Amino acid sequence: MRGQVYVIEGKKIFTFGGAFSIDRENRIEEVTWFHEEIPSKMEYKEAWKNLELNNFSVDYIITHTAPSEIVAEFGFGGEQEAEGQTDEFQRFADQVEFKHWFCGHFHIDEDVEDVFHCLMERVVNLNNFL
Repeated sequence: MRGQVYVIEGKKIFTFGGAFSIDRENRIEEVTWFHEEIPSKMEYKEAWKNLELNNFSVDYIITHTAPSEIVAEFGFGGEQEAEGQTDEFQRFADQVEFKHWFCGHFHIDEDVEDVFHCLMERVVNLNNFL
């Protein structure tokens, strides 16, 4: 369920899955990649509604991909569909108050600004990111 805010142990966590598969040419449509991997306008609308209900403030954001500026910091970018999603995520980053953002799409373990964290093999305890 994309665009939801969960409260776990008193911490608000905004979640939003999905991302453009940049390796589609090596996959089989509707077998190993799906059109639904790209979020819909309704899912973004749901996300904004839920963020508004939480005064645009959460403790953590957990997504598959990252905001445009962070994608560039990781050294990626360029796919048109991906840019639409990462641009929307940039709006989340610009308008939502949060402490840490976690993603995994880029298959790296790297941090940007001690706030954005891409995880691949590294396992983290959210309590260490208060």
